[in-house]
Amino acid sequence: MPMGYGLSVFLVPCEALALAFGRNDEALRDEALAALEADLADYDRQMDAPSPDNDVDLSHAAALREIFAGSFTEDVPGARYGWAFEALCRFLGESLENSGFIPCNSAWYNDLDEVLAEHQVPLEFSDLIDRSPIPFPEPDDWPCIGHWGDAHLAAADPLATALGAIDDPEIRTALETALGWLRAARGRPGSLIVGFHG
Repeated sequence: MPMGYGLSVFLVPCEALALAFGRNDEALRDEALAALEADLADYDRQMDAPSPDNDVDLSHAAALREIFAGSFTEDVPGARYGWAFEALCRFLGESLENSGFIPCNSAWYNDLDEVLAEHQVPLEFSDLIDRSPIPFPEPDDWPCIGHWGDAHLAAADPLATALGAIDDPEIRTALETALGWLRAARGRPGSLIVGFHG
């Protein structure tokens, strides 16, 4: 398997995500900020945020507030919003298993997409890392953000069938993990599978 970064995946209720983006739901915002205070402060330490080298920058907590407001400060590094959104998805949803995706680099998704196409499985990992479910400034580096929604869930059955013909153990592990995500989403109607690569 390619080495490098990795993928974190969350099952997030669409209704909760709708409340958290652009509606300024003060009760939910304050609950999220309190629950995520230590995580957001840790991101600040790891990523030197707000950076003294940038004329315009925010802490990750301030970036999360702007996600709730649906209004973004121009020229703030997009990664601030990306990592704040990752923390929000962890708060709103459920973390899913990521066997086969830690560690991995972005080339791994291309490899998996080729296997899926070969077996006529209508699913692309590129959607899971390059199709954010909410519009905010694109991260300038990491994380890559995407999602699978209702339209992707029909891929569970052909993916389950294809697994019987896949011998490579690393590819099989990753695709079995992905099948678990699809089945989890099927069991929670009205949810998105949200991915963060970084």
